Amino acid sequence: MLVVVGGHSRKIGKTSVVAGIIAATPEAEWTAVKISANRHRGSPHQSYVLSAETAPAPSSDSARYLNAGALRSFWLRASDAELPNAAPEFLEIVAQSRNVIAESNRVLRYVRPDLYLAVLDFTVEDFKDSSREFLSQADAFVLVERGKADHPWEGIPPNYFRDKTLFRVWPPDFVTPELAAFVRARLAAGDHLRR
Repeated sequence: MLVVVGGHSRKIGKTSVVAGIIAATPEAEWTAVKISANRHRGSPHQSYVLSAETAPAPSSDSARYLNAGALRSFWLRASDAELPNAAPEFLEIVAQSRNVIAESNRVLRYVRPDLYLAVLDFTVEDFKDSSREFLSQADAFVLVERGKADHPWEGIPPNYFRDKTLFRVWPPDFVTPELAAFVRARLAAGDHLRR
């Protein structure tokens, strides 16, 4: 099964949602992948960098995944132009894993996940183009509660987020029992289909 966790901006809690799901569903034996557009240090001939995390630690998002209980964790760094070249390696990770949870919006251009969760924070006005592109495909929204009742984004009707499943989370807890149960039900449905 492939779960994708995206969000409308940086620093809104996407990694915390991924880590929380991993910790709440250890039976899934997750492989986790962080996909970012960060610049990388590599040879001039490399169009992207895929690295495996080897030790749980709070120092990086991919290490946080291991700390939460992921069996394997990867960090894929690729620009929009480079991501098509990296997609086959990502798909190989998916094929070799029981369950994959990926933190990214952009990967939705290359895969159709079994579950797509979009993280929202109404206190952050920035809205990435990649999130806007795929927002309608979200199976559910994870609303990080910070005390603001209405979203600030132009072009998105206020009732848009009320028309789909919505999980409200309160930091520092980014996964509620209800959200964990929702993911667990999707995992069970996926296991049933594979049999």
